[in-house]
Amino acid sequence: MPSRLTEPTNSTAGAAANGGGAAAPKVRAYSYYVLGVLLLIYIVNFVDRTILSIVAQPMKEELGLADWQLGVLSGIAFAFFYVFMGVPVAGLAERRSRVKIISVLIVIWSIMTALCGLAQNFTQILLARFGVGVGEGGCSPASHSIIADYFPRKQRSFALSLYSIGTPAGALFGALIGGWTAQHFGWRMAFMVVGLPGILLALLMFTIREPLRGRFDPPAAATVAPSLLMTLKLLARKKTFVHICIGASLATFANYGISSFAVPYLLRGFDVSLSFASSGYGLVTGIAAVFGVALGGWLVDRFGAKDRRWYTWIPAMGVALSTPLYFLTLAQTSLVALAGFVVLPAIIHYLYMGPTYGLTSNLVEPRMRATAAAILLLFMNLFGLGLGPTVVGILSDIFASNAYGVHYLSACPGGIAPIAASMDDMAACKLASFTGLKYGMYVAAAVYLWAGVHYFLAAKTVAADLGD
Repeated sequence: MPSRLTEPTNSTAGAAANGGGAAAPKVRAYSYYVLGVLLLIYIVNFVDRTILSIVAQPMKEELGLADWQLGVLSGIAFAFFYVFMGVPVAGLAERRSRVKIISVLIVIWSIMTALCGLAQNFTQILLARFGVGVGEGGCSPASHSIIADYFPRKQRSFALSLYSIGTPAGALFGALIGGWTAQHFGWRMAFMVVGLPGILLALLMFTIREPLRGRFDPPAAATVAPSLLMTLKLLARKKTFVHICIGASLATFANYGISSFAVPYLLRGFDVSLSFASSGYGLVTGIAAVFGVALGGWLVDRFGAKDRRWYTWIPAMGVALSTPLYFLTLAQTSLVALAGFVVLPAIIHYLYMGPTYGLTSNLVEPRMRATAAAILLLFMNLFGLGLGPTVVGILSDIFASNAYGVHYLSACPGGIAPIAASMDDMAACKLASFTGLKYGMYVAAAVYLWAGVHYFLAAKTVAADLGD
């Protein structure tokens, strides 16, 4: 374990953070160790969150589920408890040990993920997903708060971008591990394999020392945690936050709407195995996304120092251009062409993530950061994660019914025709299932353009709201 770090006083750190004639604060190696541990936990967090989308197709066929039910399980069932647990846990994190809070949450979500593999019907999986949401709800706000106390203001966007790599990295590892396990041992075992080992990470959290709050911030920063209402009022007055919150929520809607059904889309439209579809999807989009998240943080820290508007211009361009690029990707009928076209949007649509988290942290006082992050994540996850997969699932069933006929859901339970059905009926069910999902994903991709508008609008107020 790294050697102990001597905590600077608020006054010394604050002077350095504000320029005050002092040298810029030095980030120690231990800070990067802390970031690495939190990143590892976030990766596992995201693996457990998204494993359902990897095993969705075999689970759908075994349990006879509709796409709207898959959407609910991937989206609102998880997101509702995730976001509403996030705010009270964040409030607790402003006053109590963030390290201990995260440790308890890891145990909860790991056990509930494993229980998903024991479910025998939609209701049982639904209840287990509620539990996963409860466990994961407070992890990111508390982690954001810890990171902000280990990295000074000018390096927070990059640090939080590195932390945000947990999203695509988790999707990548979830696809590789979950897809292979489900292919060889069944979808139930996949939940067990990714869930139970996560409990060990609770012990790793105790190698992290609780940092001094506001150590890199001005001496005048609040020493008493403000109430939730005070934080909400402050954020509501900052137009920059309002627009990046809306933009991030819309981008998250599009992201989860597409990614939650990406593996089922490949299985329905192309002649590939579950293991190939999940690993191929994970490798191509996961590596691209890791690069995109890190690139977004690096770009805004580089250009934002000269002009704060780059903090919103870069995300704006990334998400706005994603709409036409995803349209081109979904139009491909060749698997090789689809893989080639998806790389660029997979990179640039993630440019928003680090800058959004960094701006949110910089817009508030030290003891508001966990709560501010929880408020941001509440909207991103309730609207984006909650509604994205749910809306795409509903639209998929509607479009599939239009393609097949009014009795699609009864004629094609689980998206496939009964065993005794004719070859024509089997082909019709498969085509309708694929067509419906394709058009549902087109709708999700269009939302990226809307997100870009709000990031462009945020550029008008970002300098003033940061106090520059």
